[in-house]
Amino acid sequence: MSRTLGLLAPPQNFSTEGLLVGMLVANQTLLVALAAHGGFETICFFIGERSEAEAVRRLDDALGGARLVSRSILELPRALERHEIDALHLPALSPRLGPAVQLRNLHARRALPVTAQIHSLSYPRTIRAVLDLALAGFRATDAVFCSSTAGRDAVIAAFGLQRERLAGLGLRAPAPPLHLPVIPLGVDVAALRQGDRDAGRARLGLPTDAFVVLSIGRFSEYDKMDLFPVVRAIAERAGQREPDAPPLRLVLAGAAQGTTTARQVELWATLLGVADALVTRVDFPESEKADLLAAADVFVSLVDNPQETFGLSVVEAMAAGLPVIVSDFDGYRDTVPEGVGVRVATRWNAPPSHLDALGGLLYERPLHLLLGQSIEVDVPAVVRALRVLEEAPERRRQMGASAAAHAHRFAWPAVIGRMDRVWQELAGQPDAPRGTGVDLQATDYRRVFERFPTGWRDAGRRLVRSPHAERLGPAGHPIMADLRSVFDDAAAQTALEVARTPVTQEALETAAATALFDGERWRAALLVAWLIKQGLLIDAGGR
Repeated sequence: MSRTLGLLAPPQNFSTEGLLVGMLVANQTLLVALAAHGGFETICFFIGERSEAEAVRRLDDALGGARLVSRSILELPRALERHEIDALHLPALSPRLGPAVQLRNLHARRALPVTAQIHSLSYPRTIRAVLDLALAGFRATDAVFCSSTAGRDAVIAAFGLQRERLAGLGLRAPAPPLHLPVIPLGVDVAALRQGDRDAGRARLGLPTDAFVVLSIGRFSEYDKMDLFPVVRAIAERAGQREPDAPPLRLVLAGAAQGTTTARQVELWATLLGVADALVTRVDFPESEKADLLAAADVFVSLVDNPQETFGLSVVEAMAAGLPVIVSDFDGYRDTVPEGVGVRVATRWNAPPSHLDALGGLLYERPLHLLLGQSIEVDVPAVVRALRVLEEAPERRRQMGASAAAHAHRFAWPAVIGRMDRVWQELAGQPDAPRGTGVDLQATDYRRVFERFPTGWRDAGRRLVRSPHAERLGPAGHPIMADLRSVFDDAAAQTALEVARTPVTQEALETAAATALFDGERWRAALLVAWLIKQGLLIDAGGR
């Protein structure tokens, strides 16, 4: 039986074009993997603007065609009613999840899972969205895919916090019944193992006999990780080595994202006396990643910011067969078990109580700078791990082999298989009554804005085709692009034909809904309103 996955996200969030960083990498590779390994024959983007349809077509072409389609999000209620999709997925935990759940509750006539994927959870906009989620009407058919145990714990804690706050106001919010399966992000293991060590070192200007330490991550002092401790660890390790030891090199690679961090790090390396050991590769293309990994002997990632929940670059390094040294922080506890790599201790030295109320007012970057700078990473432990792995090549080789074997847990076929099993299990859960839950973001536009206009629609108003419409003829009035998701020229001309003789607004809407829109009254009402607005229908007089 054919299955369709509905996606609620702009197609540009999955783009294969330009620089791929952060969540864009995760989204783009997820889409490729769903098309290659998923159990859905069709993946449908529900788009908000017609211009996005072309972006979906480009994505479909990039994936080989025939799997991706687009529909206007205005069609989603009818698609839910007719069970034209089998699951609805949001690639991020966002304020759109609550409305998606509520829309499903109102329109779906049988069990239909609504799911989302966590990424960064520390942004105030994400935490604020949890309040809406707590009341949205989740069912046992719903899930949030958590890329790590730490991320799952954060979601549970956020729900608990909001329930406590509601209870303090005398409001009861039961624990939502949604599932929180821990399913990691995936990687293309085979592609990451195909790097060329010599080519990678030549491109970076690295000596062939150098001991190379690699760290891949955004050049940003605001989130991900502070790179100054990484450089300090290299400087301390350099001071321990024998004068005749092979050259030591630290390669820092990643996207600049509008910062001057790469230059700051280079100046810091100069101050510490290891400028010759540092190589920066800013905004490198994704096609170079396998060679970058192949050029290294050890991978280091000292994440120290709550913005991170998983850490895809570490999994990529393990897939490439590199031993890894990472901070004991967030999702790294899941991805780097004993024997696969070295985890070094972290400590939060200034719990952010002063930022709890300020978080919603601060810009996200300075907020995360303050959060991250209060978290300590055990740099001496990093130096010890570097020494062991450099001086014991056999241990380094064994750890790299273990990392490569462990990385198969994160191969996309395995990850997509786990996600698909969850979707199928959720679809088999008993459904709840329609219409449950509250969507705090929904607006009753008439009630809220009823005092704006002079008056409101008069169902008994008699309308007739105008001389202006007669002059325009079959070509008709131009219809704005995004209105064409509701009606087209042919529908407008059909409605005008009905109104060649006077007809009440109510009767015209009813006729249009029946003849043109398969009973969807809202489309007919908007068409008639537009015809009046553009002077194509005018008052016929009388009642």
